[in-house]
Amino acid sequence: EPSCSSRYRTLRQCLAGRDRNTMLANKECQAALEVLQESPLYDCRCKRGMKKELQCLQIYWSIHLGLTEG
Repeated sequence: EPSCSSRYRTLRQCLAGRDRNTMLANKECQAALEVLQESPLYDCRCKRGMKKELQCLQIYWSIHLGLTEG
């Protein structure tokens, strides 16, 4: 989905080299995270040995690291 894909790219850029508080202070980063929380990507689950396991794990942790404290 194009809107999800662009928000995910934004979130990845926001997470690069920043802590959570700095990222959430940026309105664009916060908006991207909010959109992704409502997307199917938020509920995705990765399984060991799946075809795109590494890509799945990267997506999962990008979204969930943006949500966790510390």
